[in-house]
Amino acid sequence: MDKLQAGVTAGIAGYIITFMFNIPMHYLGISKLRYMDFVSVLTYGHFAKNALESSFALFITVVWFVFLALIFSRFAGQSHLIFKGVSFGAGVWVASYWITLLFHIPEVKDIDVGTSFSNLAGGFLYGLTMSYVLKRLVYQKS
Repeated sequence: MDKLQAGVTAGIAGYIITFMFNIPMHYLGISKLRYMDFVSVLTYGHFAKNALESSFALFITVVWFVFLALIFSRFAGQSHLIFKGVSFGAGVWVASYWITLLFHIPEVKDIDVGTSFSNLAGGFLYGLTMSYVLKRLVYQKS
């Protein structure tokens, strides 16, 4: 499998694992914001108000995660791939929080520690899963 196909697959796999972590954290009340909420605010200027807006925000979130995996697959190289992936996932979390602060987006300005922890852990899980899948698909011979 080439890096493009592997990057798409790794991005989707990373998103699925992150989603499986992020959604229960949200519904248990630990996290107030999901990744999809950040995307809906950046896309519409408000939180998703109906199923269509939620579905489109979810789609954009998946596309964003795939795009990030493609960038990672292009530039990461082969050595220490898992460490690089986890670091990349954490870096994406930091950058996304900085963007919302930089542009003074009021809907996501007051973020509590539970949300921060949940989204950082999600970033770690995304990077771990994405880099592991990429390593298996591109670099390990079966």
